[in-house]
Amino acid sequence: MALAEKSLQVSEVTNRTKPDVTIYQHTTQERHVISQGTAAAPVLSFALAETLEEEEYLSAVVIYRLEDNTPLGKPVTRIEILSPANKPGGSHYPRYTQKRLETLQAGLRLVELDYLHETPPILRNLPAYPAEKSYPYMIIVSDPRPHFEAGRVDVYGFGVLDMIPQVAIPLAGEDTYIFDFGNLYNRVFESLRMCQIVVDYEQEPVNWGKYNGEDQELIRQKMSSI
Repeated sequence: MALAEKSLQVSEVTNRTKPDVTIYQHTTQERHVISQGTAAAPVLSFALAETLEEEEYLSAVVIYRLEDNTPLGKPVTRIEILSPANKPGGSHYPRYTQKRLETLQAGLRLVELDYLHETPPILRNLPAYPAEKSYPYMIIVSDPRPHFEAGRVDVYGFGVLDMIPQVAIPLAGEDTYIFDFGNLYNRVFESLRMCQIVVDYEQEPVNWGKYNGEDQELIRQKMSSI
């Protein structure tokens, strides 16, 4: 069984409990004309969808092994999508690494999806893109079994035009589940309204200089073929 849970990551949330202005509507049947002037013309107009940002949900998926003596079962594997704030140099990196350590020391398997090529890897012993033998995107699978000191980390790296790999997710015991992260990514991308609005394959990607020369050429070739 898999459930969405609160992420190990930290996001900044601002809650406003008291409004700046409150407008009340009287329930009487009397109607009053507030103004009879000429309305000003707007200086700019946009489609509403172009002004909205997709809400960021920092949620994780936790896979449980069902057991008779607990309502949910025993947590086995945790899946996280990394955000810039929780990678090296980010404002919440120290807190995330601490929670990451606690998760692995508790015996949970951890799968981290890193689609952020502009920031260093979460693991110090991996070269940062665009250094030699580095990858812009990675899926990192950490398994602290049979115990934390003898655990294993598998890194699945892929390039700008590569298919996102299918990865064997470790479960309880020797069980694994081969998950198609590429199919999931495509489904999420197609469902996001903002991606359909702002993605323009005739324009170079944002922060073009963050890609190495070889990847820039691959991207140009792909753009010319669309």
